[in-house]
Amino acid sequence: MFKFKQLLAAAPLALLGLASAHAATAIVPASVTASGTVSGDPATLLTDGDYSLTTAWNDDANVSWSSQEGRDGAVVTYDFGGLYSVADVTLSHDNNDIYIIQVSADGTEWYTLATVFNGLDDGGLAGSGGLLEKSSIAGDASYAWSMDFAPTDAAYARVFARSGDGMYALGEVQFYGSALPVPEPETYAMLTAGLALVGVAGRRRKTA
Repeated sequence: MFKFKQLLAAAPLALLGLASAHAATAIVPASVTASGTVSGDPATLLTDGDYSLTTAWNDDANVSWSSQEGRDGAVVTYDFGGLYSVADVTLSHDNNDIYIIQVSADGTEWYTLATVFNGLDDGGLAGSGGLLEKSSIAGDASYAWSMDFAPTDAAYARVFARSGDGMYALGEVQFYGSALPVPEPETYAMLTAGLALVGVAGRRRKTA
């Protein structure tokens, strides 16, 4: 009976250990690439911590492109190198365009994480150049309420322009989250056994 109670107690703790997330930190991507025809290297320019708020849209500090809207146009793709619970994102973008941020767990099925609007009606921060900085992190000076989203599991992310004046740019795109651990086989075994015993105990109580 003692071992049974121990296993019942351990199973929820194991489940909690799998589901718990560490404090969200900046995700260092394994790679950042771009499709379509763009100016600038996304792997260096979009991950250097410089939001380029004093620059014009087509400055060498930014990744820029003309036309090529939508997911079949110019697309910047992040490979996180593993599965993360993505909690927040910050970015800078050309000020009169709308951008879409999508995520995927497998690189095939994509889901929209946030829509980044032009202007400052939803919040954000304008510099002296042509770019805006926007953040989903509440309390940031560049916080934009329209970018709020629930933590989402993803191994990939992508950004593309939805509409605007045909002159698009990104100065920085930074994702924040926590790596999701890969459970050890014995953890799975303990969890499965514990949940099975919980089910047996429940059935016994019903028949008692």
